[in-house]
Amino acid sequence: MSFLTGRTVLVTGAGGSIGSEICSNILLRGKADHVKKLLAFDNSELNLYNLQQALGGPDLVPVLGDVANETDVNSVFYQHRPDIVFHAAAYKHVALCQKNSAAAWRVNGYGTRYLCQVAKEYGVRKLLLISTDKAVRPTCVMGETKWWAENVTRWNGYSVIRLGNVYGSSGSVVPLWKKQMARGEPVTITNPKATRYFIMPADAAEAIVKASQIAMGGETFVPDMGRPWNILEMAKLLGAKDFKFVGLSPGEKLHEELFVGGRISTLHSGLYMDDLIDPRQQERKAA
Repeated sequence: MSFLTGRTVLVTGAGGSIGSEICSNILLRGKADHVKKLLAFDNSELNLYNLQQALGGPDLVPVLGDVANETDVNSVFYQHRPDIVFHAAAYKHVALCQKNSAAAWRVNGYGTRYLCQVAKEYGVRKLLLISTDKAVRPTCVMGETKWWAENVTRWNGYSVIRLGNVYGSSGSVVPLWKKQMARGEPVTITNPKATRYFIMPADAAEAIVKASQIAMGGETFVPDMGRPWNILEMAKLLGAKDFKFVGLSPGEKLHEELFVGGRISTLHSGLYMDDLIDPRQQERKAA
């Protein structure tokens, strides 16, 4: 029997690329381990409408709301009493976050802190933050907000899963390249030596659900994403022949990392934990 059976599950950012995959994974797991209710929380009316059209049914409850709005967050917990939370809501675009740092901190930072606070008040058993490799030794605003969110999540006794680039997700480079090729334009590449980790949306959702299964609180999970891809070689594999090298954006790394500490195996093949120091331990040592 699944740990999700009969549970009320909340997915923030449910209409986004990762959030919708998590919802799909949960709802299509089969009747033997069906959730009681899936709360799809998103600030985009269009995203929720599209999600309803794709997955709609009595188990899916669309909830319009902003994760950084205290009234919206309190309302969904008060009305529905979720047991498990998957926190995917975030601003994720590096360049846009760099230019709109206040908004990035409001959603990624404060939104995560407040969500964890309310979850604890309502006795939520498990909360899993979906984070990014850009949170590892961050050099950009988006990465800094997600690293802070990771620490806040672990500090509150909840867990984190850190992903690389989700292949084909909204705002990612692959859809941009395809549009450029369709228009007969050269494909824009930041740097011919740049590398990135990629994971397919369905694989990411599966890893997220697996991580939540074994999460006890305080862990940072990282799925096996194989070797990092050279983005120039990836563009060539997609059929690109003409290229325009535009340079790295402010705060953008040449190579991303997945782990702060060592890599620890888990009960699930292909799912690891980052052996980083718990922020509470760091504070005690400093004292």
